[in-house]
Amino acid sequence: MVIATILSGLATLFWLSLVAYVVWVLVERSRRREQKIRISVIAVILSGALLSSALASSIVVIDAGEVGVVFNAFIGTKSTPLYPGMHLIIPYVETVYRYPTQEQVYTMTQTPSAEQIAYGAMQDDTLWSPTREGLQVGIDSSTRYAIDPRQAPHVHNSFRNTYVEVLIRPTIRSIVRHYVSQNTVTDIYGPKRREIQIAIENDIRERFEQEGFLLLSFDIRNVNFTPDYAQSIEQKQIAQQQAEQMQYVLQREQQEAERKRVEA
Repeated sequence: MVIATILSGLATLFWLSLVAYVVWVLVERSRRREQKIRISVIAVILSGALLSSALASSIVVIDAGEVGVVFNAFIGTKSTPLYPGMHLIIPYVETVYRYPTQEQVYTMTQTPSAEQIAYGAMQDDTLWSPTREGLQVGIDSSTRYAIDPRQAPHVHNSFRNTYVEVLIRPTIRSIVRHYVSQNTVTDIYGPKRREIQIAIENDIRERFEQEGFLLLSFDIRNVNFTPDYAQSIEQKQIAQQQAEQMQYVLQREQQEAERKRVEA
């Protein structure tokens, strides 16, 4: 990075020197002094400027946490990515596109945080889908993934910077909706939740790997219900509590009656 900066600065200096020399000659001529533009001076300065510019453009430094994809104007995208470090490319013919290899998180939730929105989450992106018995449930989830550095050229050719909208979000929603529709509300909210989550994670991983992405984890964060169903669950819980309370009262009365019978 330092070498490229120095060369870029040197090229700028040469170009400024060329402009300054031409201006100086013109000023001298305006004063009616015989001053000619020397081709040799122009050639030296111009050669230095072009050489410095070319060298500066040929040096590319890939930072840690990213990978470079080289696009050649004549042969297209090169199959070998550029890993962190300094690399040489053909100036003015090749262009380097950078992609992050660090962990990224895509979150589907009703109320995402500002950080989650920055990572691509929408304002209200809960996945609502019917279960096997036809009831609507909303799934909040978080998916941790990363670009596979070895597959960066494929990602570039297929998606460029649209992979969240074109691949990540549609894949997650499609697979989650499939498994929700194959299970009941009790399965999703109850003991089979972990099993369903693992099945979803395996399918997402297979799809991601086909397109050059690594799935790090998939987590079901929350299961949401429609207001009517949530109210029915609450009423059921209240009824269950009342039944348990009534059973407790009856047991106490039976115990009290038994005690009085023994005392008599």
